[in-house]
Amino acid sequence: MDQKAQQTLKKEFGNMPYHNIHHAENTAQEAVKLARLEKKFALGQGKSFALKRGDGQLLKVTAKCHDIIQGHPTPGENEKRSAEWLLAQLGNSLSEEEKEMVTVAILGTQTLSKDNQLIQAVLGYKKHLSPRVVLFAELLADSDLSSLGSPWKTYWRSMSAFFREIHPKSSLEQWMLYLEEQSSILRRFHYKTEAGQKRYKYLRSNALKIEGLLKNPSKVEKSFQKI
Repeated sequence: MDQKAQQTLKKEFGNMPYHNIHHAENTAQEAVKLARLEKKFALGQGKSFALKRGDGQLLKVTAKCHDIIQGHPTPGENEKRSAEWLLAQLGNSLSEEEKEMVTVAILGTQTLSKDNQLIQAVLGYKKHLSPRVVLFAELLADSDLSSLGSPWKTYWRSMSAFFREIHPKSSLEQWMLYLEEQSSILRRFHYKTEAGQKRYKYLRSNALKIEGLLKNPSKVEKSFQKI
């Protein structure tokens, strides 16, 4: 299945600047690292760890395939179809709860931009789902947006790629507005897991660098020419 997913990922994503095989693989790698770190924190604090043996591998596959379907303008449709695609590949190998974990986690990565902040669908999950399903979804959601809190070079590369993807024919004015939005997002965004909060610790420092850039119009213009 993993090899087939890899082939489909390359076929579906093609040369998209952001939603490509690199983002898929990075999300999968980060999700596994977060799960291990979250388990370490939980056990170190004398708490139970909600995930079970084997969930790490399922999380890795889910993370790699969470954006496999692209191109639908209706909000949430890409996530819905990506979840359906993955479940079709996994067939009857999953329990009902595992199927729920996969579906809920991928749907939870749907992100809306409202008032210059990012709101992930996963935020509304804790009220009605089991701790196992919730943690699985939160780990995927955090790893999906890991670049926001990553060191500057990683953040800048990812942020610029996303801009190129949503503005293929961009203007300096759009770039300026995008940077201003980034400043607000970085200051208001919060990771859901303790592991995410500890691992992705550069949100505020990245915000300061964006704000410093915005104070110098000539540097903004030069950065636009390089993206």
